[in-house]
Amino acid sequence: MRVLAIDSGNPVLGVAALETQASSDPWVDVLHLREIDTATRHIESLPRIVEELLSELDWTPSSLEGVVAGAGPGSFTGLRVGLAAAKGIAMAVGCPLASIDSLEAFAHIVLLDSRSRRLREVPSVPDLILPIIDARKGRFYTALFEPLSKEAGGTCPGNRRVLENLDVELESLAEVLGSSITGVSVSGSESSNSTPGRICVAVGPGDTAALIQHLAAVIPMTVIAVSAASAVRGVARLGSRALQEGRFDDPWTGPNYLRSADVGAPRKYPGFTPSRDPSSG
Repeated sequence: MRVLAIDSGNPVLGVAALETQASSDPWVDVLHLREIDTATRHIESLPRIVEELLSELDWTPSSLEGVVAGAGPGSFTGLRVGLAAAKGIAMAVGCPLASIDSLEAFAHIVLLDSRSRRLREVPSVPDLILPIIDARKGRFYTALFEPLSKEAGGTCPGNRRVLENLDVELESLAEVLGSSITGVSVSGSESSNSTPGRICVAVGPGDTAALIQHLAAVIPMTVIAVSAASAVRGVARLGSRALQEGRFDDPWTGPNYLRSADVGAPRKYPGFTPSRDPSSG
């Protein structure tokens, strides 16, 4: 199955082409990846990158069997650009579309890389995964996941969501996480009664040094920080699985902004009154 993946909710634009094999093992899939810092000029760069990637693989747009995209949270404009492009390609070639939660995609990257020993900072699967996206203005998008050994009925690893997506300030992040971390199983025992477990903080692009220092000081676990340029690898893996399971988006599915845009209160404008009744001929 040939799948095109787009992640445009961060400053780094991610585009991937995934060709899944008959096996359900995610490591036998072939993934071709482009991650480019476009300085948020995604609308200018995305068509060119998609065209170059397909041409390099000798794929035609009509050979695509699915398109997947990051749904957010993230940059409002970036998310709209990526989803609009994904919908346009899917409609043009007549293939299904699936959108994937961006925080879940970041967490999935950590899980896959830690299981395959690709992360030097994480030699084994952590007890918890905390993906974080800079929401600007001192706020962060985050969620909390607990890795599972494998999903029911399959061999592909997965994460159990412990905490729903949040838009929080740095100062309140530890308080929000506290009740969720307490009681989560760590190395076979309750975290409140055992040696502190390991929480892997997956951060996107940006200056996150102060964030990591703060979390290390307030979270009662060993904090391991890893960075990811974009969530496109997770979007591609989770999206292809959604397509194979028949979980498609409808045409009206939009981005998950998680909060309202900073555009001020809506104004009331005078209603439009036609100069004449169109039905009068």
